[in-house]
Amino acid sequence: MPINWPVQLTAAIVPLVVGFVWYNPKVFGTAWAKAVGMTEEDRKSANMPLMFGLTFVFSLLLSFCYDAFANHWASYQAFFRPVAEHGLGIDPTTPFGTELKGHIDAYGERFSTWRHGAVHGIIMSIMFILPAT
Repeated sequence: MPINWPVQLTAAIVPLVVGFVWYNPKVFGTAWAKAVGMTEEDRKSANMPLMFGLTFVFSLLLSFCYDAFANHWASYQAFFRPVAEHGLGIDPTTPFGTELKGHIDAYGERFSTWRHGAVHGIIMSIMFILPAT
């Protein structure tokens, strides 16, 4: 499946926008800085280009993870792709292969919606991002 670059880049920019709002002194920035013991001098001495650059790069990497997890239909299709280095995958003529292929064909694209993807994104944010933050 080709990479949808506009979506991936937009997903990588979202944390920058949320961070801009969250850490803005007029919103929560002053309270946050006080809570972590950060002074105004600390804020001014921070390397903002490095901070924003790393945030963007890590967010872009994360956007690819979200895409891979949310698009499980494409992941299931990979079971049936012949890959010489990893064997031939699952034979769709076997009982298991027939059952799996039938399940994928019946339900695979059914949950390919924005809402279903958003639910995956929220769950992964809670499971992966929140603990890392």
